[in-house]
Amino acid sequence: MIKTSFAVCGYRVIVDANENRASVMDVLDDFYVQQFPVVLPRLSALWVLTRAAGDPSQVEANVTDTLNGAPLQAVPLNIGFGDQMRARAVIALTDVRVDGPGELAFSFQRKGDPQAPTVIAAQVYSVPAQTRQKVPVLPGSAGGRSCHGTPRACASTSGCGPHGF
Repeated sequence: MIKTSFAVCGYRVIVDANENRASVMDVLDDFYVQQFPVVLPRLSALWVLTRAAGDPSQVEANVTDTLNGAPLQAVPLNIGFGDQMRARAVIALTDVRVDGPGELAFSFQRKGDPQAPTVIAAQVYSVPAQTRQKVPVLPGSAGGRSCHGTPRACASTSGCGPHGF
């Protein structure tokens, strides 16, 4: 049976081309925003799966991010194990618009899997005006980028490619 070994979200996932080691930078945790809406330029995820010898070498899946249960973006994935028993997927979501405080969650689900999805969640807090100078704040949230058009998403199961994710 194919299983999630672990999943983690951050602002950037880097895969070393020489040693094939993955690093997650600025792990997503609860964070504070000075004003809404804010557009997060990039959120990345690392999802590691394991399989048994009789399991298929390809698996279809989805990663969905939500704010307070409302879908923001969904990324379909086709994860290839090749001849390995372990596979990793590196997912990069760009221009994630957060319209207010609440729970920002990422759901990792294999198609056809009866198990509940693996969910990683962080709380987004609004910083009251009188405490803005005292609380560490998400970089770029003091004005942020404006959201123009449809959010973009990219999925790479190899961690390499022209994206630099």
